[in-house]
Amino acid sequence: MAMNNASAKNSDQEKSTHTGEEFSQRILIFSTDNDFCRSLTMLFQSKYQVVSATSIEELQMKMSKERVDLLLTDSTKSDKDIFLVVKNIKSTYPHLFIVLLYVYKYSDREQEKQFRQYVDAILYKPVDASKMMDIMDDLLVSKK
Repeated sequence: MAMNNASAKNSDQEKSTHTGEEFSQRILIFSTDNDFCRSLTMLFQSKYQVVSATSIEELQMKMSKERVDLLLTDSTKSDKDIFLVVKNIKSTYPHLFIVLLYVYKYSDREQEKQFRQYVDAILYKPVDASKMMDIMDDLLVSKK
């Protein structure tokens, strides 16, 4: 009987898992806001392999150890800090897609122009989750 329960349990798990194709791409979500990072992870984990980082040090460590197809980064820290990190990551991993979540500030248009040199998309906060998903899908599909 225990064997049948285990088989039924495995069968249920198989139904709820996704195919390798759905998990073939890995995204790294970076935000110093733990709750925001967790929310984004929950949003994307049904579609991608998700790795997250909540500090610049953790981001850099995971970038060096993980194969990542797309970096979704939040600009919650000083924009200058994030800019330098993004610039460094793009120069090290030129084929990596980078999507930046950004609070639009009219006074910082020059900073945004600098970001645009190194990122593939900028999404303004508050972010429309479906638009974010569409942009990420478009970028990742173009990589295949």
